[in-house]
Amino acid sequence: MEDELCFLAAMIIFADIFGGAHLISLFENNREQETIEVYILDGGISEGNKRKLESIFHQYERMVHFIEVPDISQLTGEAVTSGRWPISTFARILIDSLLPKEVKRVLYLDCDILVLGSLKDLWEMDLKDKTAAGVMDCLSNQRKQNAESTAKIPNINAGVMLIDMDRWRENEIEKQCMNYIRICNGQVAYNDQGVINKVLHKDLLVLPPEYNAMTLFFDFTYPDYD
Repeated sequence: MEDELCFLAAMIIFADIFGGAHLISLFENNREQETIEVYILDGGISEGNKRKLESIFHQYERMVHFIEVPDISQLTGEAVTSGRWPISTFARILIDSLLPKEVKRVLYLDCDILVLGSLKDLWEMDLKDKTAAGVMDCLSNQRKQNAESTAKIPNINAGVMLIDMDRWRENEIEKQCMNYIRICNGQVAYNDQGVINKVLHKDLLVLPPEYNAMTLFFDFTYPDYD
């Protein structure tokens, strides 16, 4: 698979209610891309809704692969908790095991993301020798303290990530993430996002906010985050 010929988007479906609008927004606004190959990390999609998603791929003549998400607790040997989020959110840290080895670059998109324009510039972005890139998350001062986030140690939102898979594999990021979960006895602040930021804290490129416009950008001012 030649990297320059393949636009890859990987997303995780947390529940059956998400996915359709996400895919249509991706395909409608990236018609110029010759190849878009989507890997859906399946956290429990019903067969009926899976067929509906497949119909979207058929309509746009795009390729899809459904990948069942393994149980992170069984893999780590720890009773991993995820609070109000589905435990399948931890699938993000398993992309090395779940995706084919020929995949060299991944654009990870959460299933509730709407793509409002071409992703070509983001896809071709120079990662400047970093393993991954994302937009700084919206954190209050207390949450920054909890996440150990500073100006020199960014804390990105994991809903949109551009990932260099060669560096991810070379640095054994998946293994590091699993070890960190074990060190925390499965009780990780901010779930897999907390794990990713902890493990990659010096290996992240911060993207402009236009690549992941979070609701809080529009609802609050800077003082409101304190």
